[in-house]
Amino acid sequence: MDKIYTLLSGLYGDELHDFLLGVNGMNGTNLFNVMFVVLLIISMLLTPFFYYKLWDRATWASIGKWLVMLLVNATIVFLVNVIWLHFLSDKMVDEEGEALSIGLSNIIGFGFASVILASLLFSVASLGWKTQSVNCPHIPL
Repeated sequence: MDKIYTLLSGLYGDELHDFLLGVNGMNGTNLFNVMFVVLLIISMLLTPFFYYKLWDRATWASIGKWLVMLLVNATIVFLVNVIWLHFLSDKMVDEEGEALSIGLSNIIGFGFASVILASLLFSVASLGWKTQSVNCPHIPL
């Protein structure tokens, strides 16, 4: 999963990328896999929720409601990633115990990178779920 995040590493910086990859801190643990699994679970739970529980009514089937759900998905993923990295900030040290120069802007940048991936995943999952929906078979396309 780190290869997917590498494409977006310009949003959050190389030092945070190396930390999440396990190069600096966390005893070599690759946190990208964990972050992606969290992103996947959130997106895979919210996509069918839209098509079967929340707005599976003909009067509510609109691209606007789908966009709202996409934003809810993105917001939850953003908050989970930013809060999680904030709690890990005391572990962001190099081999000598010196603090890495990872700031809040890097953490927020990683949150936005996760938002991009969550939005893509939600959109792709919607293409599969919409075919099964009785009232929303044309949302989002």
